[in-house]
Amino acid sequence: MNSDFGRPVVPVDGGHWPFPWPADFELENTVGSQHWSLIGGLMVQYVNDMEPTRATTDIDTLVHVEIENQGSLNALTSGLRKLGYTAVPRLDSRQPVHRFRRKDGAGETQVDFLVADHVAPRVLDRLRPPTPVEAPGGTNALSRTQVFEVTHETGMSRISTPDIVGALVLKSEAYRVDSRDRERHLMDAVTLALLLDGENSGPPLHGTASRRMRRLIRRLDDPRACDRAGLDRDDVSDAIIALEDLLDG
Repeated sequence: MNSDFGRPVVPVDGGHWPFPWPADFELENTVGSQHWSLIGGLMVQYVNDMEPTRATTDIDTLVHVEIENQGSLNALTSGLRKLGYTAVPRLDSRQPVHRFRRKDGAGETQVDFLVADHVAPRVLDRLRPPTPVEAPGGTNALSRTQVFEVTHETGMSRISTPDIVGALVLKSEAYRVDSRDRERHLMDAVTLALLLDGENSGPPLHGTASRRMRRLIRRLDDPRACDRAGLDRDDVSDAIIALEDLLDG
């Protein structure tokens, strides 16, 4: 098995990959997986064996500034421009650029990029202002990334993405901070929790990661929140049991 910056590379055979996956592979092959990890809706699709739980047309990325500082941000933004993406104008010059878009025959593709929360001050000091948008739970998620070598119609790409537990941490925090679309994040969290097999193959769950899992359980225990998200009660119950087993493991 190959490795990518110390992380195992798992080969995956693939067939047809629907939109916007071809754009993701194009970006993966232009900007290497050492610079960024895939998060968001495509992350959920991938760990769910490509079974989409909802439509998504965005590519959400978590930039590895903790590894290469400004270099990873530069690599991603220059790669996006090379592929024909343009930065979405900011409403306020004090806000960081964090979104690029491109229109082509397949439709409009949007790429958002964030950095992990709790990045070391010495790293942030090396980034050009304004500081990039932070993803709550990003540091926990990056400690649990895996790299997959994916075969697709046009070749092979390497995808770096958090494991199921890392993805759950991100979704728990997204539910907390993103009041515009909480139902979507809760739906994704249930999908991910149902994939748990009772074993934690990554770093031990402690500190903030453990607290975030317990917070997610409390949210799933709220019938009103689950009803607003249109979640099946049996699925929610199974998800809670899986999360409790993970914490007890």
